[in-house]
Amino acid sequence: KLFGAPTQELQIQWAASIDELRRALAEAGWRDAATFTPATFFNGLNPRSTPDQLPVLPHFNQDQIDRLRMIRRTAEGRWLILRFWHSGYRLRDDARPIWLGSCGRLTERQLVWTLRYTRQRNLSPENCGRIAREIAAANPSYRLIHQHAEARSAWLFYSTEADRGRDAAAPARQEP
Repeated sequence: KLFGAPTQELQIQWAASIDELRRALAEAGWRDAATFTPATFFNGLNPRSTPDQLPVLPHFNQDQIDRLRMIRRTAEGRWLILRFWHSGYRLRDDARPIWLGSCGRLTERQLVWTLRYTRQRNLSPENCGRIAREIAAANPSYRLIHQHAEARSAWLFYSTEADRGRDAAAPARQEP
């Protein structure tokens, strides 16, 4: 295998605008991952750079590049990453976009002699479900609507005070 991974589970579905999604993750301790720039490229040559200073390269879902990449350091010193792609669907009741997300752990790799970069290792569905519960707990305006019985996926939906009395998981409609 020369480039990429043939499969990546999309374990989270989240209904919110991209700004609401970014804000909710920031409130739960996540931050934007470094993108590829000349500065972050040179960080890859610096042996003292930490994984959060290295560029996180984009991943694709079909023909779409991930629109949001956020990282967080765990208490054990590992780096986690969440990636989100637009699904092409919106909630029927209020047209919030639905985002598909993957959970992973960043590992550091070295290419040639000194060029360092990060690579994503997928997390188990159980660990991804734990992250989804942590995010929901850190954001009172979000709630975990459903977690698959085998912990294969978790759904997080934004809920306003008006949503609390009705089913927030209304059927989605596909975008044209």
